[in-house]
Amino acid sequence: FSSEKLKALEAEKIIEKINSLEKKNKLFKIILDEKGKQFSSIEFANILEDAKNQALPILFIIGGSFGLDNKVKHCADLCFS
Repeated sequence: FSSEKLKALEAEKIIEKINSLEKKNKLFKIILDEKGKQFSSIEFANILEDAKNQALPILFIIGGSFGLDNKVKHCADLCFS
């Protein structure tokens, strides 16, 4: 398989799991990606605090060695580096 094919297969599994979890509660989805936005510790703490104040469970999504497919990135609330 090519790296793009592997990312697409992984994306299907990740999105399926997210959809399953969100049947119970809306989630605040954070993707960890090398091309994501950088935040200071205080900024990131404030983001997490906001999610907590909205009673949103936080889900961290980490891709494989080839990164994450854009389908997964588009469903995230935040892309963090």
